Amino acid sequence: MRPLIPSLILAVGLACGGTEEDPKPPARPAPVPVPTVVARKAVGPPKLVDATRLRQELSRSAERPRVYNFWATWCPPCLAEMPLLRQFAIAHPEIDLVMVNVDAKALHEARVQHVIRENALMDVAHLFIDADDPNPILREAVPSWPEQIPLTLVVDRNGREVERFVESLDNAALLEAVARAR
Repeated sequence: MRPLIPSLILAVGLACGGTEEDPKPPARPAPVPVPTVVARKAVGPPKLVDATRLRQELSRSAERPRVYNFWATWCPPCLAEMPLLRQFAIAHPEIDLVMVNVDAKALHEARVQHVIRENALMDVAHLFIDADDPNPILREAVPSWPEQIPLTLVVDRNGREVERFVESLDNAALLEAVARAR
């Protein structure tokens, strides 16, 4: 039985393109290029905000334009647009993406943090409404609060709202709004 094993190995090697005289190692596939990702500036843990802090955040002057996305874990359209927001954050590190969660405060630790990790959005800024019922804070802090989410605001460097999306995002429309905010 032993002489048969070397013969089988030789036969398999020849069938796979090798030769008995010049055994060559199999060719390695070409390396797949890894896309270059510009690092975003470091963000800290989510910030709890009340109406005053949220209003200040939305209207503050900054070095660069910002996109604020208001979302909740119980909102299917909000969750559906998260991959688009993630891709936007990767492609546009020069724009600050701020995710504003409107879930009840009791959900922040368990559900909200899980959705953030699940959608790989840990490297963008997060604001959590500091209330069990976020609606009064949103009505007070967000001009013309539409009473629905998802809501996305594009704000220029001077803290002026350039565009408002009161429905799921469209990548082309978002890019056009961001271009006007620069």
